[in-house]
Amino acid sequence: MRKMSILIVCITCIILGYFTLALAKKAFTSREDLPAAADGQDMKYRLVLITQELDTLFWDKAGIAAKEQARKDGASLEVWGSYGKNQEDFLKKLEIAI
Repeated sequence: MRKMSILIVCITCIILGYFTLALAKKAFTSREDLPAAADGQDMKYRLVLITQELDTLFWDKAGIAAKEQARKDGASLEVWGSYGKNQEDFLKKLEIAI
């Protein structure tokens, strides 16, 4: 009985170890390529509009108008934001944009 329980524990550890290593390999292996430039064009300027609130009527209209103007001027524009007043998240997005 004791040998059987030790065998079951060993098999369980081997199976769990295999799945752990397989998932770790999958998590740290990137298969995605970097995104291409918007519309396949090389943009002269890259602009990022970062707001502290998303899904508000004002920022939706401002984002649409800014994207239209950026397209006319040959610039790339992205609208980023958050759904709350999280200052750390806002600063992190600002740092990424720079």
